Amino acid sequence: MRSSGSSDLECSNYRLHLLASLIIVAVVAVIYSNTLDASFHLDDFKQIADNKALRSIDNFFSLLTVDKRGVSGVTFAINYALGGDSVFGYHITNISIHTISSLLAYFLLFLTISAFPGLRGRAKRIAFFSALLFAVHPVQTQAVTYITQRQESLSALFCLLSLLSFVLALRCGSRVKQAALYALTVLCYILAFYSKETAITLVALVFLFDIY
Repeated sequence: MRSSGSSDLECSNYRLHLLASLIIVAVVAVIYSNTLDASFHLDDFKQIADNKALRSIDNFFSLLTVDKRGVSGVTFAINYALGGDSVFGYHITNISIHTISSLLAYFLLFLTISAFPGLRGRAKRIAFFSALLFAVHPVQTQAVTYITQRQESLSALFCLLSLLSFVLALRCGSRVKQAALYALTVLCYILAFYSKETAITLVALVFLFDIY
């Protein structure tokens, strides 16, 4: 039977993680709320507004098998199917992707920092402020506000999810769960690569995580 102190500690940890997550979500929503009506720009016209391949759900399979960034293309096609040329849906999707990536960054950082005994007590604080910096840093804005650059942010999301799955697999005691997490690591890597090819760098990151 678990002790009352252990149960209280787990409950406290859960509340702190939930609070950190809610703050990150709220901050991203506030910062990017003024971009919801931003119009198409530059490559948005070629990649989305004038791209006939996105006009029919029948083209989804073709996008996945022919387009080298097919995963991103499918998300654009879904946006078009739901809202046509209205930019609102595209921006909501971009902001949602960035929000999820920021949360994944928080949990990945927390698990990574917690592995170092000297930093374990400060892991939540360091992970929270680092993830918050990731969420609001100006270098991120183009990947969120420039619709076509969803390719970049979606690739980042799957890279983070792949890394998180890998870290969880390393900490997992069950071989069945570990195998499932390794499979998820590979799947997310494939999705990241077919969102944008820059995900090739994930191989090096996984290698570094495995070493340290």
